[in-house]
Amino acid sequence: MTFKPKKNQPETPTTVQTRDRFFTPAYAVDMIVPFLDKTIPIWECAAGTGMLSKRLLFHGFKVFSSDLLSADGIEQSNFLFDSIPGAFGLRDTKNFMIVTNPPYSLKEKFYQKCLSYGVPFALLIPADYSAWIINAIRDGAEKVVPTRRVDYIAPNVLSVIYKDQLKKIIETHTKTKYKDFDSIPEHVVYTYRDCVDEYASVDEVPNAILKKYSAAKFHSMWMTHGLGIGKSETFVDLSLAEKENIL
Repeated sequence: MTFKPKKNQPETPTTVQTRDRFFTPAYAVDMIVPFLDKTIPIWECAAGTGMLSKRLLFHGFKVFSSDLLSADGIEQSNFLFDSIPGAFGLRDTKNFMIVTNPPYSLKEKFYQKCLSYGVPFALLIPADYSAWIINAIRDGAEKVVPTRRVDYIAPNVLSVIYKDQLKKIIETHTKTKYKDFDSIPEHVVYTYRDCVDEYASVDEVPNAILKKYSAAKFHSMWMTHGLGIGKSETFVDLSLAEKENIL
């Protein structure tokens, strides 16, 4: 049997990789909420487009959001190299916690940076037993593990939905099956391109459609530290009904 070594994603702490921009569905945030103290403000330091922050705000938390790329309500900041943004008013206090879905390629570095602040934190990461995670558990980290996989929203989901829906319309009208969207002749795509409205943002996409186009290739967990959960591993039920609650 041929052994195929696991390839690690290259780290790019100062630039954004597409593979690092998978967005967090609402139900994944809901799983950690019962373990968080609502009287403590949250720093979401890898906010992306703000989906995780939006869900925390929905639950009544005070949230400060930052990311490598700025956006509406999101401060531009490199969590690994910059200090806490001054506008957050958290620099001179330990009275905050960090809750985020860190870039996949930088999860260990995010964990170590969170430790350096000496505040409670929760990171949504793949559920594996790599060496650094084993060491983290030995040092007091606790895991909150869902009973089902989290289906993340891919960064190109809007394009994927548009192309798939347009492909189906083209195949219906032309009575021709195509292997994939790229195999459809350009003149045919041009003819039917206005038959499908492309969503401007993820917020416009119905949950049923997002669910269809979201997926998980690994099991996820919340790696926490300082939340006082009381045991190294806590399993939380994630029902199929709860997985409908994406936004």
